[in-house]
Amino acid sequence: MMIGAYWRLARPLQLLAVLVVALTGMMMAVAHGAILDVPAAIWNLVALLLVAASIHYVNEYADVETDQLTTRTPFSGGSGVLAAGKIQRETVLNMAWGLLLTGILLHGCGLVVGASQLMAFGVLLLGAWGGWMYSLPPLRLAWRGYGEITNAMLGGLLLLLYGYSSLGAQDYATVIVYSVPFTSLVFLNLLSTTWADREADYRVGKMTLAAQGNIPKLRRIFLRGLLFYCSALLLLLPVPLILLLFLPTLPLLVYSYRYYTRRHSPHAMVYTMIVAMVGQCVGWLLLALN
Repeated sequence: MMIGAYWRLARPLQLLAVLVVALTGMMMAVAHGAILDVPAAIWNLVALLLVAASIHYVNEYADVETDQLTTRTPFSGGSGVLAAGKIQRETVLNMAWGLLLTGILLHGCGLVVGASQLMAFGVLLLGAWGGWMYSLPPLRLAWRGYGEITNAMLGGLLLLLYGYSSLGAQDYATVIVYSVPFTSLVFLNLLSTTWADREADYRVGKMTLAAQGNIPKLRRIFLRGLLFYCSALLLLLPVPLILLLFLPTLPLLVYSYRYYTRRHSPHAMVYTMIVAMVGQCVGWLLLALN
């Protein structure tokens, strides 16, 4: 029972998403000429998952008051473990520290034995810092209206860059450019998932964009994000296969905009992001195999 609770605290579906995006970065590196070293790739992914799990634990630790007040969905409201009182709150924070330090130590050992890259280590540290500061003092970015953009950069740009740099590829400008469409979708997804928790967030003082913005303003932000995403797809013109695999997101995104702020559930936008996430992973895998 306790093992299951700790597993749910780690948010396994989100860990799977982290894994897929990082693998996409690795496939991008191989498509650009890097050699796929399978043991090194696994080493780097394990370190990443440990750090990502620590971030999820910290988020659960910081959001317990919100999670006790909100109506959960499969993609919002946390795991519900702490809100149900199954585990002590401080225990979760201690576990987060253990996961974080283990992940960083593992990656650091990889530098010594040649399984890791210095650039990837820097990206991992930056991602860990941003993920913890998303929820915890002194910055508490999610509580000050910067959570959506922070999470978009972490879940879009940095994850792709981590996977890419883990295999020693160095054309960082290209991976940054190609990450823009997906990063913008992560931002829109955060708008949707935080909308579901807006009332609870407001009551505990967590000023997400959804909690502090009125509906017309939020819909304008979403529409601008949608238009930015459509424009950002032009950045993928040099890789037409990837662009083609992003196109199915367009009708889904229009549907998501239509019902944004009008339905509690964030499912439509989450599925839109999943289509893009899987599409770009498959696309770069095919390019890597050629």
